[in-house]
Amino acid sequence: MMRISATILILGWLSTHLLPAQSTPTRRSAPQSASGNEVRPPEVFARVQHLQHQLELIRQHLQAPKPSGPPVLQVVEAAPREVYFQALTLLRKADRMAFEQVRRRYGTFEHAPSGDLTPSDVLQVVEAICARLQEIIEHLGIDPDSTSPPLSDGSKKPTEVFHAIVDANRQLNLMLKEQFSAGDVYQQVTLAVGYGARLLSLYPQADRIPPPPELPANLEAGDVFRQLVECFSLVRRTAVHWELDTLELSDRLNPVQAEPSDVYDLASVLVSELAYLCSRHPQLKPPRAVHDLGEKTPSELYQRSGVLLEQLKQLNQLTAPSPAAAEGGS
Repeated sequence: MMRISATILILGWLSTHLLPAQSTPTRRSAPQSASGNEVRPPEVFARVQHLQHQLELIRQHLQAPKPSGPPVLQVVEAAPREVYFQALTLLRKADRMAFEQVRRRYGTFEHAPSGDLTPSDVLQVVEAICARLQEIIEHLGIDPDSTSPPLSDGSKKPTEVFHAIVDANRQLNLMLKEQFSAGDVYQQVTLAVGYGARLLSLYPQADRIPPPPELPANLEAGDVFRQLVECFSLVRRTAVHWELDTLELSDRLNPVQAEPSDVYDLASVLVSELAYLCSRHPQLKPPRAVHDLGEKTPSELYQRSGVLLEQLKQLNQLTAPSPAAAEGGS
């Protein structure tokens, strides 16, 4: 199936996470790199390598640990849209580190896409992260080191950029004094519930906010990760019903090793896909901004994601083609 490009009508997410609200977007010309050529994934990948090099300098200075084991979040055939939102999660973590180390609070992220998300938009986020890390390096008095990371070849694709950013996300989180926790994930899942309610508003018979399931006991981050993977599967099936294409998770996922930061990264991509589905229905308004809801336990987070799961089950059923239609198209 051809991947349908995502027009940026996902304004609620952007206004909640670093970007100012935008008017209805218009088509724009192809983005240009510094050399005057269109930005391609290999160029973005090279800058992510530079970012990883900066992180390693800071890690060595702080004597922080390295991530253990392979990344928990792995995907198949990522598009620039998903890479962009994963980069935004890294920007949020970089902002937190900048405050912890430099006591610097950054304002709203200045880059606001006005058309289809492209590698150029991803590069803008990556450059913003590099600038924050460079300020931390200078503040800590770290020798910038003359060693440069190896240049990437020209075959890198968005999926490889996505995985490189996931790697950086895992490393940066381990370097934070206040690492991303279940409370941060709860905020993202609550935003996802808001998007779920908007999508269900297309169907008058739907229960837009289902009652939460019973609060389970003694759960861990991996349990929440598994439930969000199930949510992701339902989003993908709904997208197929609407003849849209969304991100596919790898079958090599290992939820047992999931940490709250991994769950946060997955929840962020899930939000981006729900926002994408909403963008295909211009009449839908974005959900309200979600503010810090305080610290939460994995059990509370599992209960909250259970609401999202029920929403997506409804949506999948409501969008499924009728048996008669399926027979007619066979």
